[in-house]
Amino acid sequence: MQDSTQKKVAMAVFTVDKLNYTINASYPLRNLKEAEPVKVIYDTSNPSKAAVYLWWGYWLQWDELLASILIPFILLYAAKAITAGPTPKALMEEMEMRNPSKRRKYD
Repeated sequence: MQDSTQKKVAMAVFTVDKLNYTINASYPLRNLKEAEPVKVIYDTSNPSKAAVYLWWGYWLQWDELLASILIPFILLYAAKAITAGPTPKALMEEMEMRNPSKRRKYD
């Protein structure tokens, strides 16, 4: 089918209670052929809110994938920015923690 900009868009058509519903089945990096059967899942109380049940685009979406890559890098940058340039007092405390003074077992 064609959308409002006259581009070809993959659409999925399904029937519930003798009513036909059409949903947009296109998704970035998903290639569906014309008349290719796909599974459609929908909310029984509102069948117009449906989705094509495929691994890419339903279970794994590009925005989630991008976020799962970017968030660790942002946290790494924040950790490096927070711990960069410690004060001399903090360095002394760290050195003391590495070499604790010898204590007797029972004082």
